[in-house]
Amino acid sequence: MKKSVKYGSRVMLNILKNGDTSYFAVFNVKGKKYVKKVGLKSNGITESIVIEYRNRWTLEARHQKTTIQKHPLALNELAQYYFEYLSIHAKSANKIKQNYYKHISKSLGDSVAFELNDLDILRLQSSLKDKKLADSSINQIVGILSRIINFGIEKSYIEFTKIKKIKKLKVNNVRNRFIPKSEIESFLKEEGIDKRVFNFILLAVFTGARVGAVLKIRYRDFDWENQKIKLNDDKRNMVYSIDISPVIIEHIKPQSIKSNKNNFVVSGASEKMKYATIRYQLTKLFAGLNDGIDKADRKEKIVIHSLRHSFASYLAIAKAPALNIKEMLNQADIRNTERYLHLIEDVNKTYINEIGELRSEKK
Repeated sequence: MKKSVKYGSRVMLNILKNGDTSYFAVFNVKGKKYVKKVGLKSNGITESIVIEYRNRWTLEARHQKTTIQKHPLALNELAQYYFEYLSIHAKSANKIKQNYYKHISKSLGDSVAFELNDLDILRLQSSLKDKKLADSSINQIVGILSRIINFGIEKSYIEFTKIKKIKKLKVNNVRNRFIPKSEIESFLKEEGIDKRVFNFILLAVFTGARVGAVLKIRYRDFDWENQKIKLNDDKRNMVYSIDISPVIIEHIKPQSIKSNKNNFVVSGASEKMKYATIRYQLTKLFAGLNDGIDKADRKEKIVIHSLRHSFASYLAIAKAPALNIKEMLNQADIRNTERYLHLIEDVNKTYINEIGELRSEKK
């Protein structure tokens, strides 16, 4: 046998009499040398595939696994390693795992991880578009695949990837519509409205906090004396404070006096409520605002995020400076705030038109 020119003694080659080549992976674990036959060149085995075997076997031997699987790592197997790691290091592990098995596993899970290429990514994006998923959702799903592959390389489960560049779909997150205050008042006056729904809408639309942050608000997070509220931003992994709106003081402060300070405001209990509990009721409230609007029309459709969008829109209409809006939304990038500036421009245009009307009356 002879060493590989590219990989040295990690890959050994045996030239057979019939001209074929037999490949072996060589590795050492805890002082013990292993020489494992991978296969023949005539069967499609290459030196890079041998390295895949070697990396996998080395890791399995180090973890004292009794059975050494004789095949390159499939994406599903690599994903499992990634999710085990993620369960310790990330709060959103379950959601990421669910998205993987729902959208990636069936089509690509059995593929050899290091054999995936740019064409596979394009096909995945195309299949997700066929499912009518939003471009932003498609980017998130493809991002999961990318992180799994990068994890595999970083942890030496695989040595390389054939994926050269993942081109994200262009996303336009600008929403044209927000919910008028009159509609918010109508929601809150709805006969028989669930108190949990009432508190959720009130806090969401008058703090601008994201769904997760609203559900995490406890009575102890309110500083009634200084009229401040603490909010958790899981997206940026931080806590921030904003001023309390008078309407929140009117409705939530009386509840706070009667309730345990550690209780969550929306659930009204010591356990945080899941969004799914009130999702149907919110969708039903929004239904009238979405009459005649295509379900895929992200710009015009009123959804749960429209509550946060409405808060920012109210601030813009009130002529709040962009930096102040950014601070109250706890946004990292001012460019995300600038999408609301057209509302200020619309207000200014109204004033200009009114001046024009006054002048025409004088003629």
